[in-house]
Amino acid sequence: MNDNLDIIGIINSIGIFDGSFPKKSIQNAIEFGDKLEPELLQLVERTIASPKDNYSNEGWQSFIISLFLLSKLRSKAAYKQLINICKLPKEELEILLVDCLTEDLHKFLGSTFNGDLESLREIIFDERLDVFARTAAIKCYLVLLKDKIITREQVIFDFKNIFLKFNQKYSEIHANFICVCLDFHSDELIDEIYSSFKNELVDESIVRLSNVKMEFKQIKSEAFSDFKSDERYDLIKDPIEEMKWWDCWKENETEYNLTPSGSELLGVSLKHLLDSKPNMLGTGIMQKKEKIGRNDRCPCGSGLKYKKCCLSLSTQISKKIETLPNKR
Repeated sequence: MNDNLDIIGIINSIGIFDGSFPKKSIQNAIEFGDKLEPELLQLVERTIASPKDNYSNEGWQSFIISLFLLSKLRSKAAYKQLINICKLPKEELEILLVDCLTEDLHKFLGSTFNGDLESLREIIFDERLDVFARTAAIKCYLVLLKDKIITREQVIFDFKNIFLKFNQKYSEIHANFICVCLDFHSDELIDEIYSSFKNELVDESIVRLSNVKMEFKQIKSEAFSDFKSDERYDLIKDPIEEMKWWDCWKENETEYNLTPSGSELLGVSLKHLLDSKPNMLGTGIMQKKEKIGRNDRCPCGSGLKYKKCCLSLSTQISKKIETLPNKR
């Protein structure tokens, strides 16, 4: 009986949104372990059944934390729920998952994977679904590959079949798919990739042929090492480390008092850089802080990895920002 009361208390506590990071509540949930799984699954199921009832800060927080906890628990039952989440309309997906749609959904899928690759394939090929949900299904393959849950041969086999489908006509997801192929240096797919560009099926504002050629010039051992160290394709291991830096926790907020001269440092408008991150669709929930890994695609749109493009410029800008007075 006490356990049941404690579980209810923990479930309630992770939904209390006061702007501060609920670290203690998450720690308590982690300590409860598998005993918390049924309640977390019910919470997620209720949210999927009626997403509009969970557009508040409290509903959003409970839902997102539940997904991280279920991923840490390696809950096979949660995998089917996540597949159903991928099938939600775009507006509901964006409001429920916020930045997790692009940054964590594939890791949720990989962390709860129950052996069902067919459901991933169905999402990838369904043109009616949100492009980021479909991209997450593709990226899930790399999460599973990195953790040796599936083999490289299995990934290449399925990706060749995806190319067979995508190379027949333009698909909104085509360029994203090629970016994922580059992330694990899939030289086995080079003919399919070049064919995509030859047939003008790729949005080159996302990835350019010149960048593809440059990527495949990289020494294979170095490319494999990059993939092994690429945190974007890790399983969910520590929900606290994953979430604690998000902008929605007020203790993480930092304001800068920009002077007119300071805003023009290095010829870049720092105020524009600091103010360019919009709030999440007007709901009042802040997005996560921008966190770009060395192996991420550079946000400038070049198609290169961040470390090979704007990392050095970003470092210079950060150092200049640190010299600006804080506004307290």
